[in-house]
Amino acid sequence: MQPIKGYRISSQQKHLWLLQQEGAAYRAQCAILLEGSLDVGKLKAALEKVIARHEILRTTFYRPTGMKIPFQVIAEPHKLAIGQTLLMPELDLSELDAEQQEARLEEVFREERGRPFDFEQGPLLHLLLIALSKRKHILLASLPSLCADAWTLKNLVREVSCFYGDQTLSDEPLQYVDYSEWQHELAEASETEDATAETGRRYWSKQELSSLPALKLPLEKSPEEQRKNSCGPSAPFEPEALTFNVGSELSAKLEAAAQQAQTTIAVFLLACWQTLLWRLTDQNEVLIGNVCDGREHELLHTAMGLFAKWLPIKTHFEEDYLLSEILAQVDESVRNGYKWKDYFNWAEHLAAATDGSSAPIGFEFTEWPEAEQAAGVSFVISRHYSFLERFKLQLSCARVGAHLTATWHYDPACYEGEDVSRLAGYFLTL
Repeated sequence: MQPIKGYRISSQQKHLWLLQQEGAAYRAQCAILLEGSLDVGKLKAALEKVIARHEILRTTFYRPTGMKIPFQVIAEPHKLAIGQTLLMPELDLSELDAEQQEARLEEVFREERGRPFDFEQGPLLHLLLIALSKRKHILLASLPSLCADAWTLKNLVREVSCFYGDQTLSDEPLQYVDYSEWQHELAEASETEDATAETGRRYWSKQELSSLPALKLPLEKSPEEQRKNSCGPSAPFEPEALTFNVGSELSAKLEAAAQQAQTTIAVFLLACWQTLLWRLTDQNEVLIGNVCDGREHELLHTAMGLFAKWLPIKTHFEEDYLLSEILAQVDESVRNGYKWKDYFNWAEHLAAATDGSSAPIGFEFTEWPEAEQAAGVSFVISRHYSFLERFKLQLSCARVGAHLTATWHYDPACYEGEDVSRLAGYFLTL
């Protein structure tokens, strides 16, 4: 038997590998709305070019007998053939009316979210082309979070539209295994007399995160109900979601307020979320997990793979604090967390505080691009789904142009949908 050539997985991948035994939720998925006269053959060719360009889209994970952690195995582009690796089944819903289409789409999205990945055999890029009419299709693309984050989905849509429009991409993207190896080199250097690593470790140690109690909202189910509903680190993780549109007038006011405070709208919304959590829990130290994109270097902007991770944001509240003081705290925490992100891991710094299930409440802000135009077809992400951690509750804010949405993802074993809806109302009021 020929030996298998493999590469070490990154620290984020290792963390997720240990989490994913809890269910199929850890995936990056997007529905790409395609409007125009679509050439399906041309779309397949564009997808094949993107797959050939990025090794992570040709990666599987092999775990030899006796090993707990797998390694990455990359298939060569010339071994990929349509009908084998590029599986893109088609579903025709064009005979249904709009209401029936919407109901059927919800069923399909839910089915796809629960569809397991074959990590050893692949392919790990799951595709489904749905026809709504002659000039309207949806391409549903799913990858395990081991291979993708939200930024990866944006890059996927951009590159598919470029190749569909017969454009060329001259730059050579960074391959994920190179990033993974760099991470390992960084970790090995931090074990020696490395001054930067020592500063990073000292920063996280000073935060004293493990001494903080986990947030418990009054809306959360009782411990007895949670045990009955199997809410815990070893229980299946199958989150539900509620999405609210933030009106254009309020979005504009939020943007203006953030600019006046000399911060970003992401920091402003995060500060509002933590303020609400403080008011509901009456805990002066509010700790939540904030999704960091992990792409501070320009070289990573065009790469695909899992670069994002949760970082803890701790904010101290007092009754007489001004909003400006809260914003300054949050802004500094976000900047410092980003700066020292490579020296933090939940298991080491937060195991006691999170009861083994990572930060129980999270926040994410994502900027999604507006429609890409190529060869008479527009490509736009109409919905997305991307989880990196287990949580009881996560607020995900997304902006496309001037349009802002707020989605509350929640573990139904820990919260009722109507209580989460009430919480969303509190947030929008605040």
